Amino acid sequence: MTNTRLNRRYVALLVAVVVTFLIPASGPSSHAADPPLVMVVAATSPMQDISRSNLRRAFLSEPTGGPGGKIIPLNQPPGTPARQEFDKVVLGLETEAVARFWIDQRIRGLGGAPRAFPSALIARVVPQLPGTIGYLRANEVGPGIKVITIDGKKPGEAGYLLP
Repeated sequence: MTNTRLNRRYVALLVAVVVTFLIPASGPSSHAADPPLVMVVAATSPMQDISRSNLRRAFLSEPTGGPGGKIIPLNQPPGTPARQEFDKVVLGLETEAVARFWIDQRIRGLGGAPRAFPSALIARVVPQLPGTIGYLRANEVGPGIKVITIDGKKPGEAGYLLP
């Protein structure tokens, strides 16, 4: 091949890479249409509200109590969009930082991360185990589950913590 053909192929490949990886896709992201996340407890739980600081403490496995006793947090699996959103907003950490945090906690002997379950299982476990708290998409809330407020704000209200 001549140098001109090689240069044209090189330019075409470079343009393809730029278009594919560097220029954002038009339109909303795949997660933009997801229903909002909501904090949930058993319908029979006396908990109606949780503060942002207690929520953060609970999901960092720090001792936390609420009306009715100890709070047992249930996480969604790492890497799921809901978990990534939750970690970023509530814990203030990106996925990699969360992983490093839990590795450091284990090395220091300070405990492990909250149990992680798929959302369908969280929806089945929360109503059955007193004291558990988890997060689901609003459309995943079913019988026996109550949505609670965060710092007095309801989902959809201005200032509500979760996306």
